[in-house]
Amino acid sequence: MRTRIYRDSDGRLDWQMTMAREWATEERGWASAGGGWIRRQQGEGSVVCQGWGSVYAHYKTEILNYYTSLLTCSDSFDALVKAPGNYRPTLIVGGKGGWRYEALAEAYDLAQAKRNDPRRAYRGRKVS
Repeated sequence: MRTRIYRDSDGRLDWQMTMAREWATEERGWASAGGGWIRRQQGEGSVVCQGWGSVYAHYKTEILNYYTSLLTCSDSFDALVKAPGNYRPTLIVGGKGGWRYEALAEAYDLAQAKRNDPRRAYRGRKVS
């Protein structure tokens, strides 16, 4: 399944909604329904919540851990953020699937800013 990439009014990646939708679809089997409702695909199709933003808000830890383990060598997002020393992740953005790295970099930067930690993810580009 191709992931729908959400963008804000300025054309920037809306990483929370994009991550939430892909995670919920791939890991939970959830899907969009009319009126912005999110439903389970299996079984009776019961409502989970309304809007992908709500999915992100309710499952933030699981979503960030999923992408961290998928894209880095860290076991959890918390371990990535609290890595010792001056470590900061290098995430290659752009290209096919690069939005996932950009989204993780945005989440990392936001978490570090909330901790008053000056570290930010390094965003690299793949050189051909």
